[in-house]
Amino acid sequence: MWYSTFLDHPTDWLLVLFNGLLVVATVLLFLSTRKSVRVAERALIAAHRPWVGPKTVFSEQLAAGHILKAYVEIKNTGGSPALKMRAAFRGDFLPTGAAPSLPNASQSPDKALFPDTPDYYYPFGRSRVMSKADFDGILSGQTVAWIIGRVDYFDGVGRLHTTNIRTRWDQSQGAFVPDEHGNDAD
Repeated sequence: MWYSTFLDHPTDWLLVLFNGLLVVATVLLFLSTRKSVRVAERALIAAHRPWVGPKTVFSEQLAAGHILKAYVEIKNTGGSPALKMRAAFRGDFLPTGAAPSLPNASQSPDKALFPDTPDYYYPFGRSRVMSKADFDGILSGQTVAWIIGRVDYFDGVGRLHTTNIRTRWDQSQGAFVPDEHGNDAD
């Protein structure tokens, strides 16, 4: 009988049991380590990928008859260059309640944006003068001034990323502020 063998040689059976437990523990350790390595690789890729977004949207106080001095500064806060980056920004005056559409960045020239390097855009141009009608519309609450933008770029392994920016003028703050809808990045 098998139990008589066990009773005659308990050390051998304990050795077999120990080796069996060692094999199971080794397999479980291998699977856990493999999972940890994958999680660490994803975290490393995420930490070193480019992240392009707005640093600031600035404008002087809007006034009728004055040049619209507004600009958007974007920056790559990631750890690697944003490749084939295309950015498009537009300034618009729309009736209150109308949602602006995002500009198409595909017609913009592509370039690389390196980490911590600022890039500037002038959504109203550098010489557009604010009309009295647009200014009066903002003061009366019938018109909203918008700065809208889209940035498309690739990371080092060829994945496409997009940042959408929608800001609206807030007369009480005297500044462009992020809109509640349409700002996102991947």
